[in-house]
Amino acid sequence: MPKSADRHGGLVRTWKRAANLTRACGALAAIALTGIAGCAGTSGAPREEPTAKTATADLRKQRDDRAREQAAAREQRTAEAVARCPNTAKACVDLGLRISWLQDGDQVTWGPVPILPGTPEMPGATATPTGLFRVRWKDADHVSNEYHEPMPHAVFFTTTGVAFHEGALTGGSHGCVHLSPADAKHFYEQLPRGARVAVF
Repeated sequence: MPKSADRHGGLVRTWKRAANLTRACGALAAIALTGIAGCAGTSGAPREEPTAKTATADLRKQRDDRAREQAAAREQRTAEAVARCPNTAKACVDLGLRISWLQDGDQVTWGPVPILPGTPEMPGATATPTGLFRVRWKDADHVSNEYHEPMPHAVFFTTTGVAFHEGALTGGSHGCVHLSPADAKHFYEQLPRGARVAVF
């Protein structure tokens, strides 16, 4: 065989070996990237990398779980508060939870609804007193003599002028129990003079 042919044949074999090596390297790279079975230590399934979408979904789930836990805990505390109020009281106030409700015996007839009681933390304010009281008098269009502020649907239950009445549910109160407009109107209509009020 002529040397030129042998040289040519050697080059062809070298090119084929190079092509085979390239294909082999490509296959190994594919195995490394996709985790195809047969490669040592791979499971056969592609490994999922965390993405921004999955991270957001995980955070949302954690937030929803916390919200459900907090709601369940608040429901439990509310049930315990309702159980604490004497059956003889027509209106009940839990200062810690900032809720109030109307009841007939052991049946809640309205609420619990959010309130803003008197808080000693407010400069110049006084805390809503605790204890058992009776409704003393009512005034649908009352205006405070001391603070000259309107107190719509006021239901007074202490000798010191503390009342349920319509008022802001944020900020502070000078001892009275603020209710939303709808709740204040309902308390006014449902609490007759002499009705018992429990504040704890």
